[in-house]
Amino acid sequence: MEEEKLEKKRKKENKKVENKNCRKRKPIKQLSETEESSSFNDEKENECKENVMPSLESPCKPKIGDYVIVCYDESYFPGQVVSIAGGDYLVNAMTLSGKTGWWWPDCKDEIWYDKVDIVKIINTPKAVNARGVFAVEEMREYL
Repeated sequence: MEEEKLEKKRKKENKKVENKNCRKRKPIKQLSETEESSSFNDEKENECKENVMPSLESPCKPKIGDYVIVCYDESYFPGQVVSIAGGDYLVNAMTLSGKTGWWWPDCKDEIWYDKVDIVKIINTPKAVNARGVFAVEEMREYL
């Protein structure tokens, strides 16, 4: 059952329209037939929760339009929830600009994330300047 869910997630990511001018992220690790999906989920959950404060380990349930922090390849990114399908969340992620600033990339960086990859719900990012750079206070603990 969980293997079907992971397969569904992989298919959704593969269908994502890629723009030549946009930077590409690394693909999600492909499971071999001998690997158990439950051990993969446990590892992924532990990777993302290592740096999370104990009070934040309770499962959060973001809504469409909420700003969140997501874990992707052992890195953290702020983003906005665009869509929800079952237990999966389509999040438009921001990109680091400088040391502490964040900006929205020219082409949307929308990826489906499992619920375990949503670290926490955050406040709306605040504009720092007119060039599209934003401050995300909650990201300071993950940089």
